[in-house]
Amino acid sequence: MNTIEKTISEERSFIESASREDLFLHVQKKPFHSSNFPLFCEKADMQAIKYYLSNYSLNTEGIIYVLENGSIDYLEALFAERELDQDTLKYLFEKGSQEAVCEYVRYHDLPEKFENMLFTAGFDKAAMFYVSHYILFVSSEVLMMEFGGKRMLKRYIEHEDLHTEAELLMLSKFFDVELLSLYTSKWCFSSEAQKRYDELLSKLSENEEE
Repeated sequence: MNTIEKTISEERSFIESASREDLFLHVQKKPFHSSNFPLFCEKADMQAIKYYLSNYSLNTEGIIYVLENGSIDYLEALFAERELDQDTLKYLFEKGSQEAVCEYVRYHDLPEKFENMLFTAGFDKAAMFYVSHYILFVSSEVLMMEFGGKRMLKRYIEHEDLHTEAELLMLSKFFDVELLSLYTSKWCFSSEAQKRYDELLSKLSENEEE
């Protein structure tokens, strides 16, 4: 048995026999080897696990272990100090809970691929938080409108404007006087959307005169 294997084995023996108090004292000084992390989570109490998640890095397998087995109470500690890599984000969106996705976007915005997925996979609560706090990729704006409708669109344009394609969609499928009033009070249309907006105002004016 080489030195590394011996150290891992010794750690494992310690974790199996230690009290919860001793485990917490240990992780206040240093982490365990990544292969022993699942056993630590099985034996330790919430205080020790949350401390570990807040202070030490985890490999992909460790993060997935927490997502699969951990309490929702661990998610703040898991996400507050780290952004997930592409593989772990893929797992989060494909197999994670609504609560886990929502907790993640409280701390981090998303790469374009996963931002798009946020509006196509039914993560309602997370999506509403996201549009209230982050600037979307161009490719996400129409997806956001199709997914969340006028309510989500209103939340987004309260802090950010839209690109041309989304503006034109707002002027057609999502036409709403209150929304347009909010938008024009805060932002300027692109030239193409402004032309369309002026045409709509002209038609409305003609209808009122009739």
